[in-house]
Amino acid sequence: MRLLEEAVDYLPAAEATAAVTAILRQVRSLILIAPLTKTILGFLRRTAAMPGLREQCIETIVATLHYEGKELPETVTSELRGIRAELIESSFSKKLRRHAGMKLIEDNFDVEGQYSDAAGPALIELAADVLADPPLLAPELAWLVTDEAKNGFQFGQFLGQADDLKLWLPIVSAWIKAGDKRSDYFIGGYLSAWHVKKVDVWEQLVESVFANAKIRSSALGLVWRSGMSDRIARSLLTMVRQGDIDPKAFQLFIYGGVINQLPLDVLESIVDLLLEGGDPIAPDAAMDILDSRLRGHADELSVLSARLERVLNSALFIEGSPSKHPNTMLLFRWNELANRLLDFNPDAEAKLAVRCIANFANVNSITAGFHPDPWKFLSKAAQARPAVVWPAIALRLEMHRKEVETLHLLNWLRGSGSIGEADEAGIDAIPTSLVFEWVDVDAGDRAWILAKHLPTDHREAGRPCHLCATNP
Repeated sequence: MRLLEEAVDYLPAAEATAAVTAILRQVRSLILIAPLTKTILGFLRRTAAMPGLREQCIETIVATLHYEGKELPETVTSELRGIRAELIESSFSKKLRRHAGMKLIEDNFDVEGQYSDAAGPALIELAADVLADPPLLAPELAWLVTDEAKNGFQFGQFLGQADDLKLWLPIVSAWIKAGDKRSDYFIGGYLSAWHVKKVDVWEQLVESVFANAKIRSSALGLVWRSGMSDRIARSLLTMVRQGDIDPKAFQLFIYGGVINQLPLDVLESIVDLLLEGGDPIAPDAAMDILDSRLRGHADELSVLSARLERVLNSALFIEGSPSKHPNTMLLFRWNELANRLLDFNPDAEAKLAVRCIANFANVNSITAGFHPDPWKFLSKAAQARPAVVWPAIALRLEMHRKEVETLHLLNWLRGSGSIGEADEAGIDAIPTSLVFEWVDVDAGDRAWILAKHLPTDHREAGRPCHLCATNP
């Protein structure tokens, strides 16, 4: 330990920083070793003065006091508090850096593990200092409007709650000046306070941001963090139509349930723009938006059903695509919505099932691979509207029986190839009479398909196949 600490003085800067960081990670355990306690305290004092290591040192001391404070002698904890005070309390800037710039887990829980807001009182005090002496804020704005302000949202809220707009211009000016480094944490917190205090003032402030073409594309994040109103929602829609905002960006409003605050006509227009824009992956965004909206507004299914049908029928899902889609929840959401629409409008979903069968197992389509959920949907659709679904199956068996994709279709019909207990045979959803009417048209060419691909029993499920058990 001492050798490593002493070596820090002679190592190149990058290696010295790595060595100090390695020691800091072990401080909580090393400080409990009595012969090393004094050395560790001295090391922390030295580290506190090293450029670029201040925050790591603060984090280490805060964690040590929080978790090991009860086991350490009072003299040690007292010295740790002293080092912490030098790092944090010696100036307004240092205190702000600690409480608005850092977001530590220890700030949210006391030593007994109960939730607490340790940063709140300190941030309220800092906000009061700024309001009493506004020039204090000016030198801090350059970093407050970036990701460096990890707790900037809460500090911005406290400022906004007490400010009468005197701070708005310097804040938004610094935010604009930050360019690509700008973050919506701090300014979003400030605006959220105005959304609570006075929505019409909040709308004016947000619209002043919209008016600046250079930062218009960043405005969506400000709205998401600070609030929503019908007026602002319609302004955002206008910007989408003008090409200033990508309609896919509205997926951001899914988080926090903000999508449920949009006027219904605005939401419908966004979905329409996504489906009509020619972007091959836009249907995925439309599906996410509709799924989230219907979770919060199930009563809107009747109004949104036509758009939901269009989304589910999108080529991205039914016909597939050259590359695999990165959204790992796509299959789950498609099935959830398809089954919801099936319960509401079986005729529409029977048509969807027909398209799925025509494109069955296309590369990266919803029916590609061995996925039991789409198979369940197809079985439900076939059971609900067999007169619509079976002809599509029959046509596939007649025209494309030698294709690999049709073999996957037969796997669904006989109920094999998937994993799990819910491995039902699709053929069980079709009335026997329909199937044998099809066979009888050309028994010599069709009967063998059933004989070869539909076994006489489903050994995995332990039950007979109703089709094979029937003799017309």
